[in-house]
Amino acid sequence: MSTRYTEITRSLRGRWKPSWSGSGSFSQLRIAFDESLNAVGKLCDEAASVTSLGKYSPDGLNDEIRRLAKGDAIPVLRRAARAVEKAQSATRAKRDTLALPAIDPADAAGGALRTEMRAWLRSLPRAEALATLLHDNVDQRLLQAALEVPPAMAGLTDDTRGHVVQRILEQQHGPELAHVNELDEAAELTNAAIGVALFQLQRETGFSESNAAGFDAWMEAASADVDREIALEEGSLESEIVAETQSEQRDFRKEIEAIVDEAFARALPGMFPEHPVNGNSLG
Repeated sequence: MSTRYTEITRSLRGRWKPSWSGSGSFSQLRIAFDESLNAVGKLCDEAASVTSLGKYSPDGLNDEIRRLAKGDAIPVLRRAARAVEKAQSATRAKRDTLALPAIDPADAAGGALRTEMRAWLRSLPRAEALATLLHDNVDQRLLQAALEVPPAMAGLTDDTRGHVVQRILEQQHGPELAHVNELDEAAELTNAAIGVALFQLQRETGFSESNAAGFDAWMEAASADVDREIALEEGSLESEIVAETQSEQRDFRKEIEAIVDEAFARALPGMFPEHPVNGNSLG
């Protein structure tokens, strides 16, 4: 196995936090993380063994290593990538449920107070306004005043508003948000491991760094079977099959209609002079 790949793999493993343990998404990501690195590490060893036989031409050697990769490493990497996609989709969905405190639109007095608060915020230097909003004991009404309007109307920028929103979410949904952030970080690290594994796979299968397009095309073709298996397992292929069937049925109906039209045109040329079979195509 490549010394460089071994070192990078060790470094990545060292970044996996002990707190990312247990069942659920973290467990699935850990499996994806480990199996991705291990599968390509195994392929490196197999490639070295095949090369040592000395019986393959350069092209033949590449073909053999690619065959080995298609049988093991590629299915592992594709399933790992899907695990990351699922985890990231779950964190996005969870973030969407972490809402900011609602404002009562019928509270006229509260609305007037928030208007005065915004005027006061705009009078402050931007750094001081942000520090005020991020203070531990900030008045919740001041936060609402800053966030219910576009950032500029409260003397903020998009970035500073983002800091304020993050702070409020931490106060309102601390444990849940912390869990989501940790899961995001684990997913990013797993994705990085998959990227490292793919880079090494590209080298082992004989694609130069300058031939990334060739590697991508080969990967797409080599991944087709496992991608179809994943789609079937998740039930997402059924809708695709139905759509394809409906499209084929529409095409078939068009063909039948064309045959019927031609038959009538041949039998009754006086009624269908414009049909191509009667030599008077309108095209």
